[in-house]
Amino acid sequence: MEFMVGIAQTCHPVDGDVVSLVDRFAADAQAKGVELLVFPESLMSRYEAEIGDFLAESQPIDGLFARAVNAIAAKRQLWIVYTMNELNPNAKPFNTAIAVDAEGVVRGVYRKVHL
Repeated sequence: MEFMVGIAQTCHPVDGDVVSLVDRFAADAQAKGVELLVFPESLMSRYEAEIGDFLAESQPIDGLFARAVNAIAAKRQLWIVYTMNELNPNAKPFNTAIAVDAEGVVRGVYRKVHL
């Protein structure tokens, strides 16, 4: 079985609208026949951010950010792998990777061991 993978090499947008950035990359990938689009680590927040920023921006995996990216996967009919700061009520947020299918259904979650 063959399929096309797209790798999104991104920088954080100046306006901070990561969801729009994801949609632009997904639209381009869809137009090129990509079936699986993979985003880099630290998609949700700048990698250089302070831990306080990660804490403030963290969300549950069914929060606004994840729901928005999952909806883009369904809209663009792509599998997408992306990362986010997952809320951890007991400690630092998780650096979490999520795989979502072309219908917007979460198929896998991986929490990085070290933030």
